[in-house]
Amino acid sequence: MQETIKTASLKKTGLFQKIMTGWDGLMNFRPQIILVLITLFVSADLYASGKLYKFNNIIGKGRTRRNYHKPGFFYYPQSVAIDGKGNIYVVDRDNNRIQAFRPNGKHYMTIGKPWRIANGKNKPDDFGPYILRHPYGVAIDKNSIYVTDWAKHRIIRYDLKGKYLGEWGGETGKSRALNHPCAIFVDHNGRIIVGCEYNNYKGCPNPYIYDSKGKFLGSLPFHGTYGFVETPDGSLFQTYQNRIYKISKDGKLIGWIGRAHLPLEKHKAAKPGGWIPASMSYPNGPEGGYWDSPGSGKSEFREPRALAVDPQRKRLFVCDMMNHRVQVFNLDGKYLGEIGKRGSKDGEFLCPTGVAVDKNGKVYVADKYNNRVQVFAPVK
Repeated sequence: MQETIKTASLKKTGLFQKIMTGWDGLMNFRPQIILVLITLFVSADLYASGKLYKFNNIIGKGRTRRNYHKPGFFYYPQSVAIDGKGNIYVVDRDNNRIQAFRPNGKHYMTIGKPWRIANGKNKPDDFGPYILRHPYGVAIDKNSIYVTDWAKHRIIRYDLKGKYLGEWGGETGKSRALNHPCAIFVDHNGRIIVGCEYNNYKGCPNPYIYDSKGKFLGSLPFHGTYGFVETPDGSLFQTYQNRIYKISKDGKLIGWIGRAHLPLEKHKAAKPGGWIPASMSYPNGPEGGYWDSPGSGKSEFREPRALAVDPQRKRLFVCDMMNHRVQVFNLDGKYLGEIGKRGSKDGEFLCPTGVAVDKNGKVYVADKYNNRVQVFAPVK
C-alpha cells in the first residue's frame, strides 16, 4: 500500500513520465544498443587487453625424476620448428636430443643419444653424429633438419627421417669456427643463418651465413644471436640484446623495437619502447652505439629470444623470455598484444625461449622451465 502511494506521488510530479519517455525511446533502439555493447566488450577483450590468441593444447607430459628422459617428455625445451607438413620439432636441450611430433601431438621420432663421462673424460663416441650436448636451435627446409650443437660448437644436418647428413664447425679454434652457436634460420634463398653466443674471431662478425652444406658465405651487417625470422617481402627481424632489429633485404637498418638511451639533445621527442625508425638511431654506428635497457612495458623486452612470423596475418612474435610472455606486433613493429604471463597454469610461462607458427596460424611456444610446448590458436 505504501509502495503504491509512492509511485502515484512520483507520477504526479511528471518525473516519472520523463523517465519512462526516455526509456521507451532507448528501447526503440535496443538491437543497435546491444550490438554496440557487444562490440565494445569484444574489442576491449581482444585488443585493448591484447588477447589475440587462446590456449589450445600442450605438447609434452609432466616431467618427473623417473620419466624425464622418455619419449614425449622434456627437460628444458629450448626451441621449436615446424615443417611443411605440420610436424613439430622440439630441441629438448638438457635431454640432449631433438624430439619430433605429428600435428596431433603424437611423438614419432627422436634424434640424439645420451652422452656420458667416464673417468673424467669423454668417451670416443661422445663426439659422434648423434651425440648432442646442449643443443640450442633447430631449423627446417624441404629436405633437412639443421641443429646448433651449442657445447660442441657445430651445426649438424639430418634428413627429415633423422639420418645424419653432415656437419660443420666443431672445436677447431680456427677463424670462422662456431663459438657456442645458438639461433639458426633458413632464409628464402636456402642460406643458413647462425648466431653465436660468443664471437672471439677478428674479422669475422657474427651472425654467420652458410650454404646448406656448410660453405661459409659471409656475415649479416648487424649483430644478432638468439632469434632470426624473415618477412614475406624478404626483410629480416633479428634480436640483439634487448632490441629487435628490422633489416631490409639489401642489408639496411629499417628500424627497431625496444628500449634504449637515445641522445636527448638531438631526439628529445623519442620515447623508449615502440617502433623507432632507423633515422633516429645508429646502433653501434657513428654516433657512439647506444646502450639498450631492459623493460617490462609494451614493446619493451627483457632478454628476448626466438622470433616467428605469421605471413597470413602479418604478425611478428617475440619470446620475451624474462618477462615470461610472447609479444605480438605487426610487421611494421606496432604492438598488438601479448600471450601469457608468469606461472605454470595453462597459458602461463616460465621463460619462453622458442616460438613457431604453423600454416593455420597456431602458435607453438617452448615453455622452457615448465617443460612443455604450449599451443595457442588465433581468436577469430
